[in-house]
Amino acid sequence: MSAMPPDRWRQVSHLYHAALAREDDRAAFLDLECAGDAMRHEVQSLVTMEESMRQAPMRQIDPKDHHYDGAGQRGLPEGRK
Repeated sequence: MSAMPPDRWRQVSHLYHAALAREDDRAAFLDLECAGDAMRHEVQSLVTMEESMRQAPMRQIDPKDHHYDGAGQRGLPEGRK
């Protein structure tokens, strides 16, 4: 997979943020503003991901259940499974 050209990424980013601000007329906005199916698909997939993340419940993590050994290793403390 190749990297997206910077100009295209700026356009996708601009449309993505503008679409997030338009809940009521988002589909019409994307139909009007996106230059082609590929652009609309890219922006819509980002918007869909953002919305699903906003709706997902936050998981509470108990710091006592995890350790960090200072060398980049994370996991359960010894003796806990």
